Amino acid sequence: MARAGQRGFALIEAVASAGILAITAGATLAAFAAVARLSASDPGREAAERELRRVVTIVGDVAKYRDPNAITIGPDAWQTSVPSALGSPVPLTVTAVRLSQPPPAIMVSVRYPAGATTAVLSKTITLAQEAPAPGTELFAPGFYPDPNGP
Repeated sequence: MARAGQRGFALIEAVASAGILAITAGATLAAFAAVARLSASDPGREAAERELRRVVTIVGDVAKYRDPNAITIGPDAWQTSVPSALGSPVPLTVTAVRLSQPPPAIMVSVRYPAGATTAVLSKTITLAQEAPAPGTELFAPGFYPDPNGP
């Protein structure tokens, strides 16, 4: 008597297909979680990061063209507000403090509202040496002496 064709699945086929389904579902859920995390970004933090980059650039440029040891940036703080991605302005408190460590340094901090609390972003600028003032000639114009002699 001839056997009829196989009906149903063998155990190994069922386990393999369940494993493939689990891997596919896990990858899909991880992608959705990443998209959800990125779409729920904090507009206050983004605004604070933009302001921190702007202030660090300005303070660094001012400090570069002066004697770094004579910088008189006190523990000053100022209030400002910057536009956010949601349209409403984000209130920020910016602080610039000169640090007393061997290489001259300045720490810039930005406080911003993060829900019911306040978060802080900060960056330290270290100044190894001052830059020459704009328009300064480092070498006298003319020919340079031949290092091999006349």
